Amino acid sequence: MENKRNVVLILVDQLRPDFIGPYGADFIQTPNLNALASDGVTFDNAITASTVCAPARGAVLTGQFVSGHGAWTNDVPFNEGMEFLAERMNQAGYLTAAVGI
Repeated sequence: MENKRNVVLILVDQLRPDFIGPYGADFIQTPNLNALASDGVTFDNAITASTVCAPARGAVLTGQFVSGHGAWTNDVPFNEGMEFLAERMNQAGYLTAAVGI
C-alpha cells in the first residue's frame, strides 16, 4: 500500500478562532490544536454555507450548497443519491471514521 497522508477534519460549533492558540489566543493552552495547525493546513478565509450546524456540515461533506444536498435544517435528511467525502476517500484507499460528541 502506498503511503498516504493522514487527514483529520475537525468540524466544531460555536468556536471563535481567537479562542484557540493557532489564531493567537494566549489565555488558554491548546497544544494539540497548535501542533495540528503547525504541521497541517488551516483555512483562514472560510465561511459557512449555513448558520445551522447539520446543513453546514453537509455542505462540507458533500461539496454541495444546502440547496443541493437538501438538509436545510437539523433533523432533515439529505437528498437521495448524495455522495459524501468519506465515500470518496474510501474509493481512494483511505479508511474513514466519524466521531461525534
